[in-house]
Amino acid sequence: TDYTGKRKQKKKMGFKLQREAKEWEQDFLQSKQGSMDMTVQAFADIYLEDMSNRLKEISVKSMKNRIDNYVLPYFGNTPMNEVTPVMVRNWQNDISKADVKRGTGKLKPTSLRLIDSTLTGLFSYAVNYYGLASNPCKQAGNSGSLKPEKVQFWTLEEFKKFISCIPAEDITNITIFTTLFYTGIRVSELLALTPADIDITNHHISITKNYHRMNRRDVITPPKTKKSIRSISIPPFLVKLLKSYMGHLYE
Repeated sequence: TDYTGKRKQKKKMGFKLQREAKEWEQDFLQSKQGSMDMTVQAFADIYLEDMSNRLKEISVKSMKNRIDNYVLPYFGNTPMNEVTPVMVRNWQNDISKADVKRGTGKLKPTSLRLIDSTLTGLFSYAVNYYGLASNPCKQAGNSGSLKPEKVQFWTLEEFKKFISCIPAEDITNITIFTTLFYTGIRVSELLALTPADIDITNHHISITKNYHRMNRRDVITPPKTKKSIRSISIPPFLVKLLKSYMGHLYE
């Protein structure tokens, strides 16, 4: 019986042990009844399913990655109503020491804040819609920082040194990196560009969309914010380079 009072049937196979099947059954029943006795793992599935109807696909994917990599390994088997502020504080301390995947350094303060906000959002959702008494994350306080570290930019000399290493016949990469350097646009914005976005006459590039590769699919989405929609002036030599590049394209 789900939280609306409607009776349904569910079949699940593939368990190696009866104990595993019973544990899954318990989590499933609690999640459908909206009970806060359910595990964080079970509630995370509910949360992500709802968010998938309200957020962009790329946003949900990023949120799921943060939950899978940083939240569930620590809280996954803990019932929602048994997570305490002390547990959240210990978790914050642990992930602040964790090495970045496939890297050697630690997570940046802004990344820590984003992960922290993900857990806070999950518990706020439980408080607002499933009757959880309180949000342990709000009592624990925040970790990380909203202020990004200072961004390091290439100088013109550094860019010229880099671009000189690309063979002259490689017009694709020369066009890509020259456009990125002289416009400051994001890679996802560059990959979404079409000839219609490039005004050869007035020397402008219009940024109106992003490109993502997700689940072996090409996905074009609007920019993250309204401010990201903009028109950028470009120098004559870049106009000439883009015109030359487009002239090499099939049709």
